[in-house]
Amino acid sequence: DGNNIPAGLAVYDQDSGHLVAHPGGGLTMKNVTEDGVGTAIQLDKENGVLYVMGAFERLTAVNEACLGLAAYEINTGSWTCLADPAHSVVPTGGGNMLLTPYGLLVAGKTTENTTWPDSSRPYTIAVLKATVKKKVYVEETTPLESEGDDNDDASLRHMNSTETPEKRAEADHEFIWSWLPGFDGHDEPIHTLSNGFGDYVGTVFIGGDNFIAKWSYKTVTVKCTTSTDTKHTSSS
Repeated sequence: DGNNIPAGLAVYDQDSGHLVAHPGGGLTMKNVTEDGVGTAIQLDKENGVLYVMGAFERLTAVNEACLGLAAYEINTGSWTCLADPAHSVVPTGGGNMLLTPYGLLVAGKTTENTTWPDSSRPYTIAVLKATVKKKVYVEETTPLESEGDDNDDASLRHMNSTETPEKRAEADHEFIWSWLPGFDGHDEPIHTLSNGFGDYVGTVFIGGDNFIAKWSYKTVTVKCTTSTDTKHTSSS
């Protein structure tokens, strides 16, 4: 392609029928002359986030080091590296990343220094949830200037200046990792994740070498009794 499309990511243009460069750039290894590879993508249309997984160590658009998992926010054009040592898993199959109503699921074998509690069942699933950032707007104020010709000249130079500070795209979301609740892991590799449909909407199927499991989420309401002699507590 004449090096017009960075490695690892591209967009298919329906009008021209050709691949074009992704607005978020490409993927490389630590040495930027070595191409990175994207192995799985998931698009969260509701939040406007594209999740990219693969064998890469750097994001070319921001020249940022990032090991194998990142989120591209379509509205802001910003990247967030998602690699987290506390919830790190090494993929063991091609279908190891799946977007679900409960968040982004990533399956694999836990690495050292994670918070996964059972080393005898190292194959498990990490969950990533995206939440909208709370933005605080601060009103800028101009300090009062003392009298004097020098200050007047400085004010005029400031007013006439056309220079603007370079702004880097800021992410709209925060990304929080946890382990899939209720899943105890497995002693065999996990190769695939799949959303259920029909009667199984809301269920996630988990497949490995010699097992198939299904996981679903239930919201349970716990009724609490209170009295004037006890403290008020809440449960969920």
